[in-house]
Amino acid sequence: MTGFTRDEKVLAAFGNASFLHMWTWPNLFRDQGKTSHSSDGKEICDLTVIFGNTVILFSDKRIKFNSGKPLEVAWSRWARRAVSDSLKQLRGAERWIKINQRRVFVDKTCAKHIPILLPQPDEIQFIRIVIAHGVEGIAQVKENEGSLSFTNELKGSEVVPIAWTA
Repeated sequence: MTGFTRDEKVLAAFGNASFLHMWTWPNLFRDQGKTSHSSDGKEICDLTVIFGNTVILFSDKRIKFNSGKPLEVAWSRWARRAVSDSLKQLRGAERWIKINQRRVFVDKTCAKHIPILLPQPDEIQFIRIVIAHGVEGIAQVKENEGSLSFTNELKGSEVVPIAWTA
């Protein structure tokens, strides 16, 4: 599996081309909500890296920035859909992997279990990585450049979108 969207394919290619390739699992699935043999499972997250007791979860979202709205409103809406929703997905992935380890699959039909042993639930260290696209154009308009940002300070409802300053 190499991802479904263009962004997921780029993310999977990154995982496969980097030192992570031996531990990279793009688009893992869960059978939650699978109602029949012919229905599909639900994606856990866009990319999972499992190395020892460390599980790195990636969520990659491309959300259109609505430049027709005031900057503060557009930014807040974009951040909620791109960042907050990604964090929600990653927290759900953590819960699923901890509680339902025997129900993690490598295919959307949930026919093939992940072929490795997952860490014991009480020993897993999760790392969440959110990749959010869609503000590159507004960054150029505001004479900034698109950039890579890192923070380990975002915790659940404490997520506060950062506004651009000119």
